[in-house]
Amino acid sequence: MKVIILIIPIVVLICIQLIPIGYGTDIDNYRVMLSSKTLIKEGRYIPSRNFGYPLNEIIMSPLYALGKNIATNTATLILFILSIFIFYKLAMSFKADYPKVITIIYAFHPILLKNATIPLDYIWSLAFVMSSLITAGERKPVISGMALAIAVGFRAGNILYLPILLIVQKNTRERIITIISILLLSLVLYTLLISYFINKPLKLAMGGERSITLMFRNALGLFGNIGWLMVIVLAILWLIKQLRSRPADRRVMRGNIALTALIAINIAIFVTFPFETEYLITLLPAFLILISQRAPRPLLALLAIAVISYNLVWFDITSTGIKAREGVIISQIEGRKHLERLRSELPEAKIPEPAIIVCALGEALYFDNPDMKVVSLAQEGIYDKTLIKARGRDVFFVYIGDENYISRMVERGYHIYYLPYAREMTLITYGYDIYEYGDELNI
Repeated sequence: MKVIILIIPIVVLICIQLIPIGYGTDIDNYRVMLSSKTLIKEGRYIPSRNFGYPLNEIIMSPLYALGKNIATNTATLILFILSIFIFYKLAMSFKADYPKVITIIYAFHPILLKNATIPLDYIWSLAFVMSSLITAGERKPVISGMALAIAVGFRAGNILYLPILLIVQKNTRERIITIISILLLSLVLYTLLISYFINKPLKLAMGGERSITLMFRNALGLFGNIGWLMVIVLAILWLIKQLRSRPADRRVMRGNIALTALIAINIAIFVTFPFETEYLITLLPAFLILISQRAPRPLLALLAIAVISYNLVWFDITSTGIKAREGVIISQIEGRKHLERLRSELPEAKIPEPAIIVCALGEALYFDNPDMKVVSLAQEGIYDKTLIKARGRDVFFVYIGDENYISRMVERGYHIYYLPYAREMTLITYGYDIYEYGDELNI
């Protein structure tokens, strides 16, 4: 435990520099905050995304009122620190061979550090999913059910982990109590969402790129190139040793089955929605615990070094050679600074008017930004149905637009500009290159 306590100040020093820099680079952060702001300022609940993430939005509301991004980001960091201790306890409960080593990997994993100072639910969900597994093994079905219900309140998809709790638990009575606890508390947590959708149909936005390339690119982001090589070697060694060893005791076998099921469910979710590396976050604890069983300690140490270094640098292997790239945390710091710069400089961009800027920013552009005004939430042909205007100027901003919309705007005399990422998003979503209609805007 001393080792775990010693690494906490280092984690805080890494993360604390991210706290004052906005809400993160993912636009979903700003969608959550827009929902939270509306709830606390106007008393109206508007889901940030389908199906809705009610507990995430509710908890961020008072935090926003308390101190905006400083309060929301600090709260998530505190929970991440608690989750390090939760993971260590989970590793001990499931008989990991080197709990301290894998806890160090967990604490410094770049995907977790990246999400440790944002308002999104990833860290919150993970902490309560792990807590539900621990308490299920301790034969506390009510607490276990409530912990998973809270995780479900943050993200509806977490209900898929219910079968894992039922595997860990030892008798039918505990399983029934757990199910009842989850259902009752989840119903309470989803009251706002249910009342919202009583009069509004639920629409599932399933668009976007679903390709093998995207899936592998985001999966690669979990450990990086070198890290995945270590993981593959560890997985092969684990499999060989499992086949050669005697059957483990019943409790360990039940735990391993539960962890394997957790990994399988995560992979199934990710293959269906391969949009974010973060969708694999809940897989990480189960994977680390399983892979550590009977693993050579030096190889685990090498994995730890590879994962930690991934925060600083990673190596992109392409047909033209190997190139060193900025690590996840460095990239996150620069990305947040760049987004904040865009929020302040885009309204004043020196361009001919009238103009439309395709920016792929949406809520991240106009949330708490006095220089921006939402003109329309139902503009035809715009990806996120939001049209934003720079105050005092004939300059409009859209997320991305289909080709018909952009060509009509050109015919009406609008100059078209785009940010590099928006060009990529337009090509992925609508299949045309906006380069043919306008000019890149460099800020």
